Amino acid sequence: MGTPYVSERKHIRWIPDPPTEPTSTLVLTSRNAYFVDLRIYHAPSALRSLDAPDPDNFLYELEWAFAGKSHTRPLSPSQNGTERASHSVWEHWIDSRSDDPSADEGDLWPQPNGDVLEIGRMIRPSTGLLTDYEELWTDLPIGTVGEETHCVSIVLRVKESTPNGRGMIIRAGDWCQGILKVREHVTIERWKWISPPTSATSVDIQNTSVKTEYPPSMVKHISPPSPSSSPRISGSGKWHRIVRIGSGILPCTFTFNAPPGQVNSPFEVGGLQWEFVENL
Repeated sequence: MGTPYVSERKHIRWIPDPPTEPTSTLVLTSRNAYFVDLRIYHAPSALRSLDAPDPDNFLYELEWAFAGKSHTRPLSPSQNGTERASHSVWEHWIDSRSDDPSADEGDLWPQPNGDVLEIGRMIRPSTGLLTDYEELWTDLPIGTVGEETHCVSIVLRVKESTPNGRGMIIRAGDWCQGILKVREHVTIERWKWISPPTSATSVDIQNTSVKTEYPPSMVKHISPPSPSSSPRISGSGKWHRIVRIGSGILPCTFTFNAPPGQVNSPFEVGGLQWEFVENL
């Protein structure tokens, strides 16, 4: 069993093109290797269109979102003999692009500054061709919340027997992300616990969140917080929903005050059966 962590992508490079980063991409991974990966365009200039006929059609802001479980095994030592690379496979249980997703995989090479370079091959969306790629990742600091004594690792999932939808939510310490897919409709959320303002907190939020000021033409696609999902207050900080796209109901707030150790215990939200599969 590992530790929960939050990874931010610094760039992606489709070989032989130069590296770019058009998205805010964060991956939350639990102690038992469940993950939620959300990739959201930074700015309206990256959107394909703002004239979606269906107000629930948000795919113009969402580049990709998926969730599932990962498996990692070590590779041979690197050339300097001190850092070991690893090979990871990410099984997609939910995928915004496909109802029958396949796993993706890559080799992870630790860098001298602590970043990790992922090298692999996958389908490039703009061409539909299998293409070599590189992604550079860095781990963000995660902290405790309120009176909690450790960085909790909580996973909520729609029960696998549910026929009409799939969903997963992960809370790693002071971060939380979720994805819900019901038929062709996808909803995502990203939350951050914010303690009393400090310069470090301000930098973390600015660097890892999507801009919250959108032109009027985008407002119909990105839902404002509703009274039922207002930030939760505990101790000396608050939970803030940084991003919400889509119109589904994601019970991210259920992870904020979950009794320690609670697992299974299914409950219904929005007509779907959810359960805790990890609560550490």
